[in-house]
Amino acid sequence: MTITYQPAKELDDIQLEIQRLKAREKSLRAALLSRPFRQVETSEADAVERRLRQVFRQPGFFQRTG
Repeated sequence: MTITYQPAKELDDIQLEIQRLKAREKSLRAALLSRPFRQVETSEADAVERRLRQVFRQPGFFQRTG
């Protein structure tokens, strides 16, 4: 069995996949922006996750002391 390498076809396939992914990203962003903004967490887990994200954004959180 002989396998031939076709870089032009592979490049075309990659470019098509990139276009497909960009279109998917655009549709997902549109869907996300069309949803109403949540002011209140829907559950305790959402509140905990939000707080953890805030804590890890603190500058110097991982710096050693002493």
